[in-house]
Amino acid sequence: MKCVDTGMCKYSLSADGYVMPVKLQIWLRAFKRSPLLRTMAITAAAGILLVSFIPLENLSYDVSTCLKPGTTITNAVMVYVNQETLDLGADQGQLNRTNYVRLLDILKQGGTRLVFMDIIFKNASPTPGVDQALASAIRREGSVILVAGSENQDEAGSRQETTMFPPISTLAEAARGWGHAEVFGNVARQISGDYAFMSYAVWVAATNLAPQLQLQDQDGERWLNHYGGPDSKAIPCCWLQDVVSNNVPGGFFANKIVFVGQNFSYGNIG
Repeated sequence: MKCVDTGMCKYSLSADGYVMPVKLQIWLRAFKRSPLLRTMAITAAAGILLVSFIPLENLSYDVSTCLKPGTTITNAVMVYVNQETLDLGADQGQLNRTNYVRLLDILKQGGTRLVFMDIIFKNASPTPGVDQALASAIRREGSVILVAGSENQDEAGSRQETTMFPPISTLAEAARGWGHAEVFGNVARQISGDYAFMSYAVWVAATNLAPQLQLQDQDGERWLNHYGGPDSKAIPCCWLQDVVSNNVPGGFFANKIVFVGQNFSYGNIG
């Protein structure tokens, strides 16, 4: 190894002809000798990788989720409709809406904080007067959030077009609010934003619970605080038929956010 002076900066020339700036050699020696410098460089490189590559970004979320201790939710419950619930009465294969009237009246008496109904009401009930009765129950409850329905249609060129259907006006006007329930993007880790000029129903519910959120960007990036899979016991749940039969513990709904939805197998949800 010998030193070569070019007049501008100095280089080291090895026996095999490889040229390396002397200053770079000095920096590499300092890097090897200094644990602090190595730690800072490795941390900076890892940070750049985590924010630059989506899979690594997801990995950091997934690892933190797996390491999070188990939690039981105390401010929310789920009310499920299943195949047995249809024994209460069905119209064209769907639960008769008079049962939702009974449910909402019970939830009102139970002192719920908010009711999120993940049930599609895009068509009027075939039974006269039922929708008017349900609208009255929604008004009495006072904190019901509804969701819009959707239908996918294949367009020319194999492109799929999604058409949105708001809840029927009789019910939409009685509700506290409504929005779409489409999920897209990084759905396992983040909540959705606006879609087809509609706010996400989850965001509508959130702003009703915390009005200060209206000052924030509703399409901002928001990561989910994941508590478990569909079979998890983290969120207390019951069947709708148990609620209308008064077969739930006293105070079960007091000051709770109540989610009402279906628990059929995925292929039957539609």
